[in-house]
Amino acid sequence: RSGVGLYLHVPYCESLCSFCFSASSVLDQPKKLEAYARAMEREIAYFSPALAGAEFRSFQVGGGSPSILTARQLRRVLGLCARRFRFEEDALRSIECNPRSTDLEKLKTMRAAGSRTGAGEGKRHRIPAPDGGEPLRARHDLPSRPPARA
Repeated sequence: RSGVGLYLHVPYCESLCSFCFSASSVLDQPKKLEAYARAMEREIAYFSPALAGAEFRSFQVGGGSPSILTARQLRRVLGLCARRFRFEEDALRSIECNPRSTDLEKLKTMRAAGSRTGAGEGKRHRIPAPDGGEPLRARHDLPSRPPARA
């Protein structure tokens, strides 16, 4: 099953962007997010035995805005994926982020899961605001590679 990719979808956003055509909705009740994270955990546990022979070439988390999950929820879901699925050593791992719902703890959690930040590490960036407003400013002080696992 070479070349197989794993994709998780987080359908929630803080607001809908005019350019987005993904299946997403505005998160109107924060408790929905915890229920969704738990549902993803159940789905991962349910499907992982059927995918035990697969070695995934890519792992992507999209949405919506997956960065709307809390750092704790991200650790739970990404950790379960790491325990239940196998990935090629150089597998592409990416998680979509909205700068407005991303913080350093979340970035570190994503980095520990093998994701690479798209804006470049250790530099200041001006990120265009999706609504055309004032550009967002971000600073990422993360290592360029995830730490080696012991």
